[in-house]
Amino acid sequence: METKLIGIRKPTNAEKKNGAEVVFTRQTSDREFTIYACKSYESWEQWGAPIEVLGDNVDDVEKWRREQDEEEIIDDSYNWAKEHRFSY
Repeated sequence: METKLIGIRKPTNAEKKNGAEVVFTRQTSDREFTIYACKSYESWEQWGAPIEVLGDNVDDVEKWRREQDEEEIIDDSYNWAKEHRFSY
């Protein structure tokens, strides 16, 4: 099944309660699918759509996960600099 990524957003409070950290929306010619994802150790998990649609979302969820790692590195560097009174 060929799908197109049409959106990425933060989860609602209800979606967060179910474990989602990010929500993807993918579309076929006649249907939209909502995919939920979260970090899982050094990787990620995704759910909420048929396996074929989840397969189409792999590259996008992997990109999101890499960006999460980069943000954590920046946050850790900032916090270390702040603790040691360096300007950042």
